[in-house]
Amino acid sequence: TLGQKLAMPEAFLPQLCSLLEHPDDNVKKAVLRALHGSSLPADARLLAMLATIMQSRDQLMRMACVECYRLLPGPDRERLCLAALADRHPSVVEVALRVLEEATDDVHARLFAWLNDVCAPPHQQQRVVAYLSRHAVERQPFEDYAARKLQEAAIMAQAMRVFEGDATRSDAAATLFKIVLAERF
Repeated sequence: TLGQKLAMPEAFLPQLCSLLEHPDDNVKKAVLRALHGSSLPADARLLAMLATIMQSRDQLMRMACVECYRLLPGPDRERLCLAALADRHPSVVEVALRVLEEATDDVHARLFAWLNDVCAPPHQQQRVVAYLSRHAVERQPFEDYAARKLQEAAIMAQAMRVFEGDATRSDAAATLFKIVLAERF
């Protein structure tokens, strides 16, 4: 039936992992789809292969890879999904959020913890905040997050004023530093 996991013998896992090293991306994507649709337990080799595939420039490859995180044990699945939240492509982030939602107890608390701990750019954090805002989440974590962001913005604004007030710094490093501060602000 539709959505049912395929029963594959565990003996297939080494062959599937070998195919993940194939030079053709279409082969890799097909293998990732087959793995996602299976109930095979992940092993260390598959974990390493998924980590390598996540470096692909192809967002469809990264999305298929994140779908396979469902096969991983809880701690590995959560760690890799949280890392995928910082992906540059919104669709990869959405898949990571979906996998986390399906497999993580108290996913909202885990996501707020990620927001507190991460140094991801604001637009990446905004994707997670937007996801949380579409769910029934208590108001207090949002208020705490907003207060922390306001405090960070005040510190960044102060740093910008101090730095811009230093007329002796007009080299390329100073320009780059201003750009970085402005991006974080």
